[in-house]
Amino acid sequence: MLAIQLPLDIYDHFVGCCDPENSVTSFLKSGTIVRRPNGERIAEISCQPDEAKTLLATATKVSCVLINALVQAEPTLNRLSNCKLSAEANDHANRFQYHKDHKAEPSQPGKHA
Repeated sequence: MLAIQLPLDIYDHFVGCCDPENSVTSFLKSGTIVRRPNGERIAEISCQPDEAKTLLATATKVSCVLINALVQAEPTLNRLSNCKLSAEANDHANRFQYHKDHKAEPSQPGKHA
């Protein structure tokens, strides 16, 4: 059994990009919100290795940010992560990263809303 831990913003992004009727979405929603000792809240998804591979395969349709988060959370997925993303998935990743950066540093010069 694996325990994949994802930052909440990445987890929410993943759930938000998945089709609500997809079995992966219901699997993701079975995750637990956990508070680490440092106070950080994360999503923890307990799964079998095959289920983790399915999450990774789905992530390739969503964003490279998510692929990186999954691989960091579960290093055994690293060898499976060398996959190409569609243009749409890259666009999702870029918009997600922009909004994440913008929230983190709203007053930084050069950032646009």
